[in-house]
Order: sequence, then structure tokens, then C-alpha cells
Amino acid sequence: MDNENTELYKELQPGTALNGGKYIIEKKIGEGGFGITYKAMQTGLNRSVCIKEYFLAGRCVRNTYARTVQLQGVGEDVFEKYRQAFVKEAQTLASLRHPNIVEVIDIFDENNTSYMVMPFIEGRSLQSIVEKNGPLPYPEAVNYIAQITNA
Repeated sequence: MDNENTELYKELQPGTALNGGKYIIEKKIGEGGFGITYKAMQTGLNRSVCIKEYFLAGRCVRNTYARTVQLQGVGEDVFEKYRQAFVKEAQTLASLRHPNIVEVIDIFDENNTSYMVMPFIEGRSLQSIVEKNGPLPYPEAVNYIAQITNA
């Protein structure tokens, strides 16, 4: 058996095409308990996008050759319940219009999971700023809180 067919990675690899080639994965940019986030290229519009993949940490594996998500230590009913919540979140975000809320521009199912597509926005996360510089000064913290509550 060819070794390439049996390699397992958690994330999709750079160059992976999604949604019929509409999106090409460039790199992983983050991950959490319910998903992996990628920077990708939207080929038709030649623009960078952010794609969030529903992928339960510690409960999914991926066959790299097939790209499909496979369950590990979780029932299909639990996986599907949270996948539906992921889709509902994308639909809710897509219905909102506010400068402080990211726009969802597409959602699709592929590889036995779901994907949410948003514009790619350059910058740093609030978490990375705090990790680098320590706690925010009071006026700066209040400014961020005001922006969040305004959204």
C-alpha cells in the first residue's frame, strides 16, 4: 500500500481544493475544540478567504489521501448534533450586518463535514495581543468591550 494513502493529518494540506475547486487551501491559521480555520484562495474572485471547518478536536481523524473526516471516540449522533449547530451558527452570522461581526459568504458540506467561508481579514487576534503584551490598559480594554457589545 502506498504510504501517501495512509498518512493521517488533522488539518487539510496546502493546495487542497474544496467545493469543486472554488477554494484552494493555503495554510492552517488556527484551531479550537470545534474546528480548524484556514486561509484559502477563492479562485473565481481571486481573493483571500478564511474557511472554518467543523472538526471536533480529539474526536475526528482525516484520511489525507481521501480528505474525508472520520469519527474517533464519538457517536455519529453527537457529531451530527454539533455539525447542525455549526451550520446554524453560519446561517445566523450570514443574516447579520454589522462592521464588528464577520460576514459569512458561503457554507457547504464536503469530506463528511461542513465548511463556513468568511472574508480573510489581516491582523492579530485580541488573544495574541494580550499574550504578547500582557493585560490591556483599562481604556483600551473598555474600547474593545464597547465594540463587542455594540455588535
